[in-house]
Amino acid sequence: MKWVQVNEREFNFYIPNFTYIPLFDAAKLTIESIIKNYPPPYNLMVSGGIDSQAMLYFWNKFGRDFVPISVIYNTDYNLHDILKLEEINQNYNFKIHYKDFDLFSFLENEAVEYAYKYKCSSPCITTHIKMSEDLTGTVIYSGDFIHNIKPLLTNSILGLYRASLERKNLIPYFFLHTPELTYALQPLQKTLNMENKGKKTHYSKIDTYIKNGIPVVPQVTKTTGFENIKDYYDKHFSHLITPLHRIKYSTKHSKRVFDLLYRYPYEELFDTSTLTYIINRACGGKSTFEERKIW
Repeated sequence: MKWVQVNEREFNFYIPNFTYIPLFDAAKLTIESIIKNYPPPYNLMVSGGIDSQAMLYFWNKFGRDFVPISVIYNTDYNLHDILKLEEINQNYNFKIHYKDFDLFSFLENEAVEYAYKYKCSSPCITTHIKMSEDLTGTVIYSGDFIHNIKPLLTNSILGLYRASLERKNLIPYFFLHTPELTYALQPLQKTLNMENKGKKTHYSKIDTYIKNGIPVVPQVTKTTGFENIKDYYDKHFSHLITPLHRIKYSTKHSKRVFDLLYRYPYEELFDTSTLTYIINRACGGKSTFEERKIW
């Protein structure tokens, strides 16, 4: 996101007199820019989600020297989240590389340090930062594209952006890497939101990808890869939750051990400021909004 003007609490995506280009042209331009300016191999951090699939599709079509990498938590804890990759892989020539990561060790020994270092309340995001640190070449995460007339970034998700300021070989959001790709899906998404009024954003995203010619295979249920990890903490670490935890976070949506230990204490530290985003409207001009949503 080097093209974005960033201040402490403002992200300015606005480009005067911007000319939209077709999605496939924008993806090709973006991949060529990455190849020109970043060293190979290009490690694509992928799961079974639709954003990962879309990024893989474009790299398979326009890229080279890329390595799809899927990280497995403690042998099998997130296999349910990445099984789609094998189904997708049947249609392409690339090989998925699997990398084991000791997530339990990270959570118990390093998660706090990473939360403070990157001002990030999300243990999922700090995990993503940590699990790719030992990779050579360039590390690329798909991120999200602009929909609902805004980029899907919160203070916690921006932890990956803060890591990229330190790690010059890290691209935190492929779909926001160039202005051309950032805005390529926006006009269609705006229309789809009107057509699918009442549906969840996730299903509008699926429609957007498919109607733009990207053959994503939706998950039956949208997952994060942390579902079994949370079950494990509920079963084995409930004794760490005190009455004070319950009272202090009684208004929070989740009552699960994982969230009480690793998420909520850091939300109150890092997610208190309003973030302002300025973007191009699909019809021209500026759109400004504030984002305080906590994930």
